[in-house]
Amino acid sequence: MQKLSFVLIFALLSAACAPAQQIERVADITPPMASTFAASKSTVYERSILRSTVGESILTLQTGLACVGNTEATATSHQQAVVDQDYENAFQEEFAKAGYRIAKTVGSGDLFTDKKLIPSDFRIAGVITKRKMNICNSVAGTKGEASLTVEWQVWDNSKNAVVYVTKQKGYAIEGWSTQPFLTVARDIWLAAFSRAVRGLLADDGFLALLSGASTTPVVKQGIGTRSSTSPG
Repeated sequence: MQKLSFVLIFALLSAACAPAQQIERVADITPPMASTFAASKSTVYERSILRSTVGESILTLQTGLACVGNTEATATSHQQAVVDQDYENAFQEEFAKAGYRIAKTVGSGDLFTDKKLIPSDFRIAGVITKRKMNICNSVAGTKGEASLTVEWQVWDNSKNAVVYVTKQKGYAIEGWSTQPFLTVARDIWLAAFSRAVRGLLADDGFLALLSGASTTPVVKQGIGTRSSTSPG
């Protein structure tokens, strides 16, 4: 059940007809490759959280070949952790593909190792908002699209503070698939998240940090707070 926490909770699907979600379609990005692997700063993925307004409409479910008969799912909490390991894997894979140094972790807490103790220059966390998905399920299979926004917060271990914040948008679409419905929904969310990671890797300010630019603590600090405490 933990792995489904970022997809939907069917108990909250309204029986009333619901309008389609307003998906924000954004073009994909191919991040530039790191110029020198050894010279780039090292990173570790800290974690991500979902932030919503309770009752906010997040997903519209459609049925039949015509994709009609809409029902919706809404947010049940203001904030919750993303516990699906595949999101951490996707983050690491995008960084590795672009040629940057990133610690290969094994999940939340790294079993016995606190991520604060993993050697790295930066720890990166995400606050995921504006989640929207339209998904259709019929005898032909399942298809859908989704968009989201990720506020990336970069923690500099040498400064013990957040030194950079940037928002990146994610979008994904999938045509008819015969995979199980929950699998398709989860894969679309994951693909949208990966697009937001690529946006981070194409962000000029973030790339400057990875190349060794000087850093200064910012006012907004910590993934879940506005204090100067660590995001971990």
